[in-house]
Amino acid sequence: MKKFMAIGKNYAFKGVPGKGLVIASADAIYLLGYATIDTSLPGGTGTTSNGVLDLIIGVFELAAVFEEKRTASNYASLPSEIREHPDWPVTKPSDYGMVVKVGRPAIDVIVHPRFSNLLWLRAGEVGINIEYKLFTGRKVREFLTQTGWNLQWPGPISG
Repeated sequence: MKKFMAIGKNYAFKGVPGKGLVIASADAIYLLGYATIDTSLPGGTGTTSNGVLDLIIGVFELAAVFEEKRTASNYASLPSEIREHPDWPVTKPSDYGMVVKVGRPAIDVIVHPRFSNLLWLRAGEVGINIEYKLFTGRKVREFLTQTGWNLQWPGPISG
């Protein structure tokens, strides 16, 4: 069984959309934000992450919920045993700026609304919405089940 799997590309937290990659493991969910060049800064050299900075701010606002079960950092600061693992799905690290790691203890349940390609990670009253690619639901469900996540996924799935 794989240790990591990309389970989505778009996510939202407190209504703030983020674009990047969502990676699951048995221990955590990683939200990676695309690094983009902000040409409005002097010299056009400032690097920002599309939506992830707002996501990080939101996560820290909810520190009471997440406590020590989440971290936010730049992509390069992820441990090399993660970044260099053969199952790690990132092939072009320069595409990503910030990473939010939400540890398993922070996530109460992952809910899949019926007839959708969405996942909702719930931590108390807090939710992070993740959109996965159409027709990949079976693979996502199997991976999350095999790695022991608490899922509420009603009904049959196709794809």
